[in-house]
Amino acid sequence: MEHQVAQGQTPGGVLAVRRRGKLVCLESFGRLDPAGPEPMTRDAIFRIGSMTKPFSAMAALTLVEEGRLLLSDEVSTFLPALADLRVTTDPRHADRPDVPTVPLHRPMTVRDLMLNTSGIVGGYLGSPGILRVYDAHGIRGFDHRAVAFTETTQDLVERLGGVPLAHQPGSVWEYGLSYEVLGRVLEVVSGQNLDELVDDRVLRPLGMSSTGFWVPEERAHLVAQPDRSLAPDLELLTLTSRPSYLSGGSGCYSTISDYLRFLTCLTGRGTAEDGTKVLSPRFLDMMLSDHLGDLAESGPDFIPGVGYSWGLGVAVRRPRGTGNTPGSPGDYWWLGRGSTLFFVDPAEELDAVLMMQSSWQARWWQGRRYHELFRDLVYQAIVQ
Repeated sequence: MEHQVAQGQTPGGVLAVRRRGKLVCLESFGRLDPAGPEPMTRDAIFRIGSMTKPFSAMAALTLVEEGRLLLSDEVSTFLPALADLRVTTDPRHADRPDVPTVPLHRPMTVRDLMLNTSGIVGGYLGSPGILRVYDAHGIRGFDHRAVAFTETTQDLVERLGGVPLAHQPGSVWEYGLSYEVLGRVLEVVSGQNLDELVDDRVLRPLGMSSTGFWVPEERAHLVAQPDRSLAPDLELLTLTSRPSYLSGGSGCYSTISDYLRFLTCLTGRGTAEDGTKVLSPRFLDMMLSDHLGDLAESGPDFIPGVGYSWGLGVAVRRPRGTGNTPGSPGDYWWLGRGSTLFFVDPAEELDAVLMMQSSWQARWWQGRRYHELFRDLVYQAIVQ
């Protein structure tokens, strides 16, 4: 990792590895901000991007446990703006006026949102015609820029109601804005803002005091920064007050110590290290199960990768999945586009986190590369 810093691939980061309940490695490397001299610190705060999704998934499942929400509920029950959706017949050329749309085969459900099979897209690759339609309608991904203070997820939902889906719900896994819409569903169901709900249901019970949708001003100096020279016109903000746009898909900041607390809850089947129960064991098991079946490894850009399926908020290794790295059936992982990532291998009693901060627009692929590199290096260190 020091070599990566020297090569200018990343300013620096923090990594942690636990095995059999023992923290065996916690290291920082590089600089907190490439524009300054301060070294990276173990308590640095990172924009964790899509590593927010497991928080949203867990919060949703707590509402399901209480009977306030069903995974089979139709999304339009809570978001009427999505009641009259149609589906393009050609997602690659959906912006052409001669491309027709067709009715839904079945309604979009909450489960579709959690599985990224809703037909709502917006990822890096995938359905280019729909992405152009999104751009024409002002639909964009959240990335800690000024939009966080000018729009809401309800604004996003209303815009999505005026454009076609890329695919029939439940038919294709494609990354995008599904968890943004899920966050708005959770607000409607709970009667709380998403930050309050996630804090009440996940963060506070787990003692994750340095995690949230913005960073208090007095702690802003701890936020790791990317190399601005890679994307000078797209500098990421450090949000120091509550944004109006609360992104259930990519909006949180966190530290490596906090995220280890969250992983302890996952490996503890919904129970924190101090015995606090956040989610019942059976619901936690469901979160970490294969929900895609034959849809796994399909679609235009299957980010979970070879040998993996998708659970609820995480990628899950299939029973016979070999993948590109060592691991065990049922291991799970996910990443954030700013080059943060984690993985858990229950069979090896192993969990690990790597947090760095790269310019998303210029180096969006780094998190995917570092996922494999980091895992390879961790597994080669295991001798028994």
